[in-house]
Order: sequence, then structure tokens, then C-alpha cells
Amino acid sequence: MSKRPLKLARYRQAAQKAADWLESKQQANGAIDRRGGLASAYKTTFALVTAGRLPAAWRLLDYVAQHYMTEPGEFHNADESEWDKATTLYRNGYILKAAIRLGRFDIASEAALKRCLQYQHRSGGFLSGLSRTVRNRIDPLHTAMGGWLCLYWAKTDRAVRAGDFLVNLIENQPAMPDRFYFKTDARTGRCITEHPEGQSIGCYADRQRSKQHFFYAGAIMGYLSDLYRATQRRVYLNAARKMYAFEQGMNPRGYAWPSKCKAGWGAALLYSVTLDAAHRRMAEKVADVTFVKAQHADGSWDPFDFPIYDDGRGRRLSNVEITAEFTFELCEMAKALR
Repeated sequence: MSKRPLKLARYRQAAQKAADWLESKQQANGAIDRRGGLASAYKTTFALVTAGRLPAAWRLLDYVAQHYMTEPGEFHNADESEWDKATTLYRNGYILKAAIRLGRFDIASEAALKRCLQYQHRSGGFLSGLSRTVRNRIDPLHTAMGGWLCLYWAKTDRAVRAGDFLVNLIENQPAMPDRFYFKTDARTGRCITEHPEGQSIGCYADRQRSKQHFFYAGAIMGYLSDLYRATQRRVYLNAARKMYAFEQGMNPRGYAWPSKCKAGWGAALLYSVTLDAAHRRMAEKVADVTFVKAQHADGSWDPFDFPIYDDGRGRRLSNVEITAEFTFELCEMAKALR
């Protein structure tokens, strides 16, 4: 008997156990971990939807709209840090994707779409935020998120522009396959290869480190796979395969590092269009090692000290934020691996 049904059942069970834990944290007013602010809410909206917890997701979106929506398509904490400003589109994107899936068109409105499209640079990439401190850097994670939103809203022309930007980013890497540089200078269109001392982890991924930002490659891989599904243009599938090849050559000890998560999601989406066993194996390894093996009996995962500096210093992501992310990724992976 094939092990595939047993593996998928295990992934679905882990996701539902995590969703149980998230839902158990919900208060009568819809909030989940109110003290965590928007960081504890934005991914949780999408996690509850993908796990099928629709009434809980509806109540949480009510709370988010009431407490964090500052204008259509914009969700913010009252006192924002530089981290908040540098992740604006990313956070907005999860909430809007959840609202679209749930049919909350009061939140995923036409005005919200127009606001979202303001983040798209003329190059096709999406800016992480509109403040002066971040608007000169184009981030592929935010470009993937913006592209997905365009697909959700059936703005295929805008999604294609995002995809073309990512293809060009891959093609114009100066040090592949040894390094993949993340950010692009919006003014010059070139990869940003310089970084402040001690902050290389936020500049590139390489073949050596076991603790680094694996999620960039995973998000690009996943988005380009979905864009190929939408357009049938092989240029996107070929680029997704290139990101898989880079990810495949990275330090295998990285599977024990939480930020490997999106590599599994991306590989699962790639498998869904290629049916290549190698793509499935990567997705399953992430599911088995990064997710299932590390999950607590109550369904949650540990908080994660997200590194901003090479010495490990950074920002702590709460167990709510991490559990929400792993919940929706497991759901999406089980769907894609079928």
C-alpha cells in the first residue's frame, strides 16, 4: 500500500490540531491574542479560512476590520515599528486573501484593490511599503504576495508583471548558484549586493548556512507555479524549477529551521503542476521535519526568534503567529500534494 494517503492524513491531522489550538484562543469579540496586535491576527485570518474554520475566521476579520483597518486595504498597529513598516504589504496581503476566500467583500473591496495596486512598481515588482524608508527596495516575498492578490482578484495582467519581475530577478542574479540576492534597487533595477555589517542574512541566501531565510525561494517557487497554472506560460514554470534547483542545493540541516516552511509550500505547488517526484519529496520533507516533528501535543509550535542580524538577534515571532503560518501552509501543501 502506498504511503501517500497516510502522509496526507498526517499532514491534515496536524493542521486541524493546530487550528483547534488557534480557535481555542479566540475571545468573544473575535480577537486572538489581542496583546500580540496585528502580528497575531494577520496570518491567523488566512489560517482559519484554509483550515475550514469559517465562523471563527469571520469573527476575527470583524475584529481586524474594526481595530486595524485604517483605510480600504490597509491594516496597521497604532504605534508602528520599522519592522511593521517594512512588512506592510505582506500583512495586508494575508488579510485580503482571507477576505476574498471568505466572501468578505466589505474588506476585499474595489477600493482595497486599488490601494494594493499602488504598491506595484513600474518594474512589476511590489514594494514592501510606501514609506520613504522602504519604497526604494523591491522585495520578492512582497512581489509574490502582490502577485497572488492580483490572481485572486483576476487582475492577470498585473500578476504577469509581477511574474516577469521575478523571472528577471532570477535571470540577473550575479552569483547563482552559490548565492541568491533578495532585494532589488527600485531606482536602478539591480540586485542589492551590499549590506550593513553583520546583516548578510537579510541580503542573500547561500549554499552553506543552515539557519537563513529559506522562505524567499519558497515563495517565488510557489507563486510562479500558480502563475504558470493561470497562464500556461512555460517561462514561469522554468523559473520556478530554477528556484527549486537552488533550494535543493542548500544545506540539508535547514529543514530543522522554521523558516524552511515556505520551501515546502512552494515545492508542493510546483509538484501540483509538474508531478515530479523530486518536488514532492522536498515538500514532504518540510512537512515531516519542519512541521510535524516540531509540533507540540496541543497543536502549537514554539515562538521563533527571527534573525535580522547574522549573530541571531532579531524579532520574536509569537507562537500564535508561527502556528498560524504553519497551519495554512500544511493545509495548502496537503491540497497540492493530493
